[in-house]
Amino acid sequence: MRYRCTAKIAKQGASTNVNTMCTIDHDKLLVGQSDEYIRLYQISQAGGGSDLGGVHQDDLASAGSPALPSSTPVAAYKFEDSGINNLCSLNYHNLFISSALNRSISVWDTRQTQPILYFKDIHYDTITSVDKFNQQIFASASDDGYVNVSISFLLYLLFVWIHLFSICCSSGI
Repeated sequence: MRYRCTAKIAKQGASTNVNTMCTIDHDKLLVGQSDEYIRLYQISQAGGGSDLGGVHQDDLASAGSPALPSSTPVAAYKFEDSGINNLCSLNYHNLFISSALNRSISVWDTRQTQPILYFKDIHYDTITSVDKFNQQIFASASDDGYVNVSISFLLYLLFVWIHLFSICCSSGI
C-alpha cells in the first residue's frame, strides 16, 4: 500500500522546530514547538465542512473518515519560560501534560490560555519523556538518569471538581 502526504501543518516560523506532538480527545492534535508555543489543531470528520488542507472530500475513502487538520491552529498556548519538548494527553476533559526545556512540567486545559498546574525544576537535567499512569499519577524521565513518579493531590482535586461540575451542568443543578 502506498501512502501520500495530503496536507501539512505549517511550522509557524522559519527558526521554529516541531519538538513533539500528541492526540487529545481522539479529534485534536497538539504540536509542541521550540518557539514556546503549543498549537492545537482540530481533526474533523469528512463532510463536516472544515478546511482539509487541499484534500477534496471525494478523495477520502468513505464518508465519516477522518480528515486532515487545517494548517491554521484552533488555539495556541504560550509557555513563557521555555520551548516545549514533550506532550502527553490525560484523556480527560481536554487536559494534557507538557514538559519544557527548563525542566518543568505543566498541566493544561485546552480551554485555558495558561497552565492550570506548574511543577518547576522537577529534574536536574532535560526532561526526555512524560507519560501518565492515571488521572492523578504521571511519570517523567530525564537526562539526569532518574524517572520521577509524581502523585498530584492538586491534580486529583482538579479532576474531582471537573467531574462534579460536569454532573451539575448535565443535570441542570
